Amino acid sequence: MPGQRCAVVTGANKGIGFHCVQQLHAELDGTYDVVLTSRSAERGQAAAEELRSAAPAGSERIIYRQCDIASDESVEALRSWIAAEYGGVDLLINNAGFAYQVGRSCHIPTL
Repeated sequence: MPGQRCAVVTGANKGIGFHCVQQLHAELDGTYDVVLTSRSAERGQAAAEELRSAAPAGSERIIYRQCDIASDESVEALRSWIAAEYGGVDLLINNAGFAYQVGRSCHIPTL
């Protein structure tokens, strides 16, 4: 919903990113939607469901969107969705990792 505040955590299906989503949801007390992203839709959706089921209240504010930061198309799809839904990002934790391969260049577009 435009006007609602948006926090995005990339690479959030496990580890530090997962716990960032958990803490943001608890600390922001319903004032933000927390968007969990991951490269794998299956793992990301499972992580979002786990967080929602453990959330005491407002679990609908944990939202999953697929995003592979190594794919310009995937990042653009997330950017377009965020622009349409929220008008932009209010808080971003860029936790997603990326391993560069020798001889391969990669442009990571910004949200």
